[in-house]
Amino acid sequence: MIVVSCTKVLRVALMHLRYICSQLEIDDRYATCYGQFDFDVEKFPNASQMVRRLHDRGFRVTTWITPFSNFGCPPTAEGAAKMFWIANSSSPKTHAVPALTQWCAALKRSVFFIATFEKHWLTNITSS
Repeated sequence: MIVVSCTKVLRVALMHLRYICSQLEIDDRYATCYGQFDFDVEKFPNASQMVRRLHDRGFRVTTWITPFSNFGCPPTAEGAAKMFWIANSSSPKTHAVPALTQWCAALKRSVFFIATFEKHWLTNITSS
């Protein structure tokens, strides 16, 4: 398994300076768990400095935002308490049991994107 890190992201960006590039997507495993959107400080000890360096080289920088959360990841419990996860079809809405989905050989809970509250919640946790 390839583990992303600050050093690897900068190395890839510098390798591609001889090509026309405008966007650099930091994909999988930059955070501590799926559903958490802060950089893992062990892999990215100074993420803001890394992003500044990439911006200075002309890159727009984005990160992958998942519409699901691992068990044990802080947004999982918060989303469950607010009933923001897609409910299991066999549970009544008043006592909704979050449905599970499989991603990369592990079970996750998926965000219910239709309601406005869920959209605001996801926006707030990704922008803080």
